[in-house]
Amino acid sequence: MSPRPVTGLLREEPGFDGLVVSDAVDMRAVRARYGLTGAAVRGRDLVRLGGTSGEAEFTALRTAVAQAVAHGELSEDRPAEAAHRTS
Repeated sequence: MSPRPVTGLLREEPGFDGLVVSDAVDMRAVRARYGLTGAAVRGRDLVRLGGTSGEAEFTALRTAVAQAVAHGELSEDRPAEAAHRTS
């Protein structure tokens, strides 16, 4: 979940511009370290939830991304970049 491997080692050094997908951000180890919503804004293009998550978790992730943009934690262009890579 660390941004350094994605931003530095994957995107900047070799110039990878493809889709980066998270592991299930609702896993116990990820939630313990970052929280469900904290993991959603850490540089991935597509954020995955595990099989036991539902609408409440999806809504929380969507809200976290919107708030991160509103508070300047994510650039306004970041969600559009991610969306472009998923298509």
